[in-house]
Amino acid sequence: MQSYQLDYLNIAIRVPNTLITVCVCVCVCVCVCVCVCVCVCVFVCLFVCLLQDLHRKRQEKDMAELTSLIESHFVQRKKDEDELISLVNRIEKRRTERAEQQRIRSEQEKERQARLAEEKERREQDEQRRKHDDDAKKKKALTTMTHTYGGIQQKQEGKKGAKKQTEREKKKKILADRRKALIIDHLNEDKLKEKANELWQWMMELEAEKFDLSEKLKKQKYDINQLLARVQDHQSAKGRGKAKAVRR
Repeated sequence: MQSYQLDYLNIAIRVPNTLITVCVCVCVCVCVCVCVCVCVCVFVCLFVCLLQDLHRKRQEKDMAELTSLIESHFVQRKKDEDELISLVNRIEKRRTERAEQQRIRSEQEKERQARLAEEKERREQDEQRRKHDDDAKKKKALTTMTHTYGGIQQKQEGKKGAKKQTEREKKKKILADRRKALIIDHLNEDKLKEKANELWQWMMELEAEKFDLSEKLKKQKYDINQLLARVQDHQSAKGRGKAKAVRR
């Protein structure tokens, strides 16, 4: 009986010790858990703070990049606007210069046309004056020749009349010789064609001879005018020489 009591007492003594140990262990475990939880909480807080700091830095970096992009955009836009204004000014200046050059060229062209018109008018006036002087000289020469050689011409009129009569008779004879009698009653068709060709050739020869005589007549008239001009110049020079002699 006493042994049971002792065992019970031993057990009773051991049980509280065990409970205390368990409680201590539990407390230690709880403390450890609390410490772990605190550490985890601290770590989580630190991690969250780190994430927030990284996020803030990233936002600041993005904001700085965005601000830089905006500033560079406005700088480039200002530069483009300045270049556009400069280009517009250059275009306007070039347009003004081109208009001024066009106006100057137009004025120069008008002046050139006016000078050409004046020169043409002056040449025409000089030509008309020269023609008028030449006509006056020719008329004067003809008048002088008429007065000078009037008597000689009157003396030669009889001879010229006879000569003209003789030349007229020669012309009539030549025309009579050239005027051939056209006898075609006995000719057939082929002969008529040959005769027509012959007459055509003869007519062409007459036209050629007429042209040659006309050109010869023109040349003779030109030579006569040249001779008259020389006579007029000679008499004018002679008249000036006499006038100088009289003045002396």
